[in-house]
Amino acid sequence: MAQITVNIVEGWTGALDFSLLSDGAPQSLTGLTVTGQAVNRLREVVDLSSDVTVLSATAGTVRLLPDTTDFLAAQSPYELRFRATDATSIVFFPSEEAVSVIVRR
Repeated sequence: MAQITVNIVEGWTGALDFSLLSDGAPQSLTGLTVTGQAVNRLREVVDLSSDVTVLSATAGTVRLLPDTTDFLAAQSPYELRFRATDATSIVFFPSEEAVSVIVRR
């Protein structure tokens, strides 16, 4: 699977929608808690846990609504993953290369 790249401008707070896939098929998110996590070029973790909403549990789609200071041009690029958890497991999407977020001024 090819790496996904998202280009945004610093201060972006618009919706960023993603489909979470498992072996190329939509992952059911029913009963899972989904959060987001990004790592900037300095390897610092950006907590996006309160910025993710499940749009469709059956279709595996989520929406990221970043805060104005979540993604900064000086710390770009970011590696973005979604963390899905239930009582017994933790799974990350994508499980291959992370989504690359490029931030411009």
